[in-house]
Amino acid sequence: MDNLDQMNELLNLFLQQNQDKFVSIILKVQQELLSVLKNYSDNLNEIQINSFQSNLGKQDVKYQLIQNIKESPIYSFSFNCTSSMLAAGYSTGQIAIFELGTEQIRKQQILKEHKGSVYSIEFFYQKDCFISGGQDRMILIWSFENKLWICQQRIDAHSDWVSHLIINKNNTLIISSSGDKTIQFWNKDELWKRCQTINAHLNTVNSLSLNDSEDQLISCSCDHTIKIFEFNNSNWIILQTIKLDKLGFRLCFINNFTFVFHSENSINLSVYKLSQSDGQYHHIKNVLIENGDHCGNLFPSKYIGSKNIILTKNGSKVNLIKISSDGEFLLEEVIDFGTRNLFGNISYDGEYIATWDKITKQVQIRKFVQ
Repeated sequence: MDNLDQMNELLNLFLQQNQDKFVSIILKVQQELLSVLKNYSDNLNEIQINSFQSNLGKQDVKYQLIQNIKESPIYSFSFNCTSSMLAAGYSTGQIAIFELGTEQIRKQQILKEHKGSVYSIEFFYQKDCFISGGQDRMILIWSFENKLWICQQRIDAHSDWVSHLIINKNNTLIISSSGDKTIQFWNKDELWKRCQTINAHLNTVNSLSLNDSEDQLISCSCDHTIKIFEFNNSNWIILQTIKLDKLGFRLCFINNFTFVFHSENSINLSVYKLSQSDGQYHHIKNVLIENGDHCGNLFPSKYIGSKNIILTKNGSKVNLIKISSDGEFLLEEVIDFGTRNLFGNISYDGEYIATWDKITKQVQIRKFVQ
């Protein structure tokens, strides 16, 4: 027993005398391991970034700048269905109608019915009419008569600013969203009248989109949710609520079963698909896109079926994503404007993109080039 005690004492003495040396060795090994892990992580990130930039660099530029004109701040755009006219909504409340031709764009008419910034404009499909909405809470219906645009109807639509307007393909339904947290539905008898109000969101509703069959509607809001609605028995009813970590500014349907959503300050475009098993939409993948600067609302995302292209703004950058024949999402082109104060839209056929940004202070028209 005495021998065992002596051995323990000797061992303890040895450990005490060499404790600092052991600690030093352990710390050195730890630092070397951390250095190895950091180098591995840095190399992996560099490989991923280089691969991403390489893949992006292989793509040809698809949209070339063809026209520009200096203008005061513009928050909304819409092309008519033939891309021969462009409506632009200004921060001053004015709306300008531009004629688009092979030469410089030409301002055709100035409309002055709104009393505040115009945040959303949408042309009717194959019809010389458009709608506008904005800060003054009104929706205005415009028609082209005797070679002039006139305000055909004024609708006191919301109790706060109008954030987004969409129209169905038959021009029989207008859907509006607002800072008052509501989604309003409007149909036409002799005049446009409200037919339904939805109070599903708890904060500003930023963006709306209808599916191909126009029997489902999606919306995103500052309340950190996506809502899915379905048309049933002459009414729109809520089908699903998707809770999010971040608020979202823009979303759009791709077809009847798939939509994309973009959350604030994210480098990912989220893809959601309808499950046949439970009838709910589920997140299935993220598509890497580019961002720059903090983002904001307006400038809606659009899917152009004829070109299989999604346009979505992210901060200072406009991302164009191609959907391949096998369903892959490929980042085709990125246009960097250097400022988040960037507003725009794409034409129905995807041939043109119109933008205004705070740096150039220009309306810029880009054309798709094969």
